Amino acid sequence: MRDELLDISRGSLIFLVVLGHGIQYTLYSNTDFWEDPIFKLIYMFHMPVFVYISGYLAPFDSKFSLRVLFNRLSRLLLPLLCWMLLYIGLKSFFITHDLPSFYMFISIISSSLWYLWVLVAVTIIFFIVQIGTRIAGIIIFIFSWLVIWSLH
Repeated sequence: MRDELLDISRGSLIFLVVLGHGIQYTLYSNTDFWEDPIFKLIYMFHMPVFVYISGYLAPFDSKFSLRVLFNRLSRLLLPLLCWMLLYIGLKSFFITHDLPSFYMFISIISSSLWYLWVLVAVTIIFFIVQIGTRIAGIIIFIFSWLVIWSLH
């Protein structure tokens, strides 16, 4: 049974994402969008609430196996990588007329569609925590550090 309040909330949050990006990319040509009060208001809460709702609606499998992990990761990574290759290809063909450097390629892949990368990281962390290894804390720390380092 669908919860209409959750559907309305997700739709409203998607609208706020579009509105926030509209403010960011159409009204301002530099970083002045951070001073816009509507932009600030939207960005204070919309992604944390979206993450909360996503987690609430995520399927829970008490027998989280490597196969389940592989299936979830492939459902996230395959579309992500396909869209990134399409984006890079179209940008290279129509805008820059040149192939991106390796650094630019990695930069585009690691920064674009960041929300999907966060879901990938959360899925892996959840798997590590659920299997309950002794080194889970160390692995999570290293993985988190690598994710944060790659975003800079």
